[in-house]
Amino acid sequence: MKKVYLLLAALVCAFVCMIGLNLHAKTLLDDNIEKATYYNNVSSKNCSDYVMEKVLDERSIVVLGSSELSFSNSPAYPPGLFNYGNSDFNMVLMGTGYFQCIPQAINVGALSNNIKNNKIVLIISPQWFTPDGLTSESFCSKFEETNFVEFLKNDSISKETRIAVANRVNELLTSDPTTLARVEKDERLYIDGSLNLLTRLEMAAYNSFRAEKAKFETAHALKSLDLPIEQDRYVKAEDINWNELMLKAADLGVESCTNNTFGVNDDYYTTYMADKIASLKGSYSGASYVESPEYDDFRLFLDVCKELNIEPLIVSVPVNGRWYDYAEFSKADRNTYYQKIRNICEEYNVQLADFSQKEYEIYFLRDIMHLGWKGWVYLDRAVYEFYNDRPITDTTDYNTLTPEKAVLSGGAEAGKVGSYRFADYGKSNAVTISLPYDQLELDHASDAGHRSGTYLHTGKSGSYVLRIAMGDMYVDSTYYLEEGSVYKIEYDVAAVGSAPAGIDNFAFSKISY
Repeated sequence: MKKVYLLLAALVCAFVCMIGLNLHAKTLLDDNIEKATYYNNVSSKNCSDYVMEKVLDERSIVVLGSSELSFSNSPAYPPGLFNYGNSDFNMVLMGTGYFQCIPQAINVGALSNNIKNNKIVLIISPQWFTPDGLTSESFCSKFEETNFVEFLKNDSISKETRIAVANRVNELLTSDPTTLARVEKDERLYIDGSLNLLTRLEMAAYNSFRAEKAKFETAHALKSLDLPIEQDRYVKAEDINWNELMLKAADLGVESCTNNTFGVNDDYYTTYMADKIASLKGSYSGASYVESPEYDDFRLFLDVCKELNIEPLIVSVPVNGRWYDYAEFSKADRNTYYQKIRNICEEYNVQLADFSQKEYEIYFLRDIMHLGWKGWVYLDRAVYEFYNDRPITDTTDYNTLTPEKAVLSGGAEAGKVGSYRFADYGKSNAVTISLPYDQLELDHASDAGHRSGTYLHTGKSGSYVLRIAMGDMYVDSTYYLEEGSVYKIEYDVAAVGSAPAGIDNFAFSKISY
């Protein structure tokens, strides 16, 4: 009996504390709610129903992902493009490093009541699908117990699916036995109700207090967040000029990637690659994404969405083809991974924004794995089409519309594949055609007129980048070249030594004998 009295006294104290925390947190959240569209940058561990209730409405869509959501200086990065209160369309980002399929399945189950339009977006990364999958240490570092409890309490999800997710969570929590022991009690409390009364009261009080504490921590994080929220413009998403936005993104990519040929931003290359670039060649040989427990986790995520009647859009992000080729990660295995994602999406009849063909599109990624300047433009457009119930059919090759370090005469819409104009920044009197990664110049034209020639490919069969350049301005295109084959180069030099300089009717093709 004494134990009961002590427990009741503790519950009363906890109740009083929760009231105080709740009132203070709500005041802070209400005062700083415009910052919550940057929520992933605040604290993904302290995800609050109250925050989501405030920022999500019929014009909003939640985009789930991992570390690519943390920050980007792309002009298409959603928190910068679609500011809170300044747009007719909001993308609310949720995720950080190690937020893979299971953590995001939990988030969907926890927050489903706040998803007003029954739609959600999940960005999946190839790097999730390693042979070992998500490690216990990584999962524990970002585990959101508050959201997991809300997931367990959601009886719109079948008992079978909740048990399957719970079993996977238990596997991933092995490196944190204290949290695991508490979570196992949560599972018994909210799935089968097998706990005794005192333990049930104890766990319910603890979970309520933890939820209010998380809300309080989130509120203070938002208060201290110093992010520029532009309030002097209103963005109507349907009026966005996607070609113009892509041009801005490509320009920023050019400025950010100056010290390497992989399309990797300068800081990343200097920090992680430059000093050991030679030793990194072939470093991915033998690596594979073909077999991984993450595939089953992905299916569990889709099971949760299906049972909640939430329609997901899956975004398949490519690897950096230039880097993965250099590191000798099998192209066949990469294609097998992309196909497995397609197959699972087809199995569940969900929409897929498949960007796997963008492996070699420079500036799609900002390094070897994270969405870059152009990648965010592609994603924004796909998500907006999904939000408006339109099929994701945009197959525009923005490489032909917006060549890097080049300006097409008359604007993007006026250009055609194979005709390029260069602003006269390069102070050069010649147009060169080269394979830049192999340090091989194929042609050099200093006079106006028609040019043609041949090239014998003596290297290995594979994807190669062909560069059309004038001074420090260039356009990159990717071709598959076969060992021992001969290729014809043909083009017209439109002008040299004056603006706009450039070439017309460029063609590069295999000669058949």
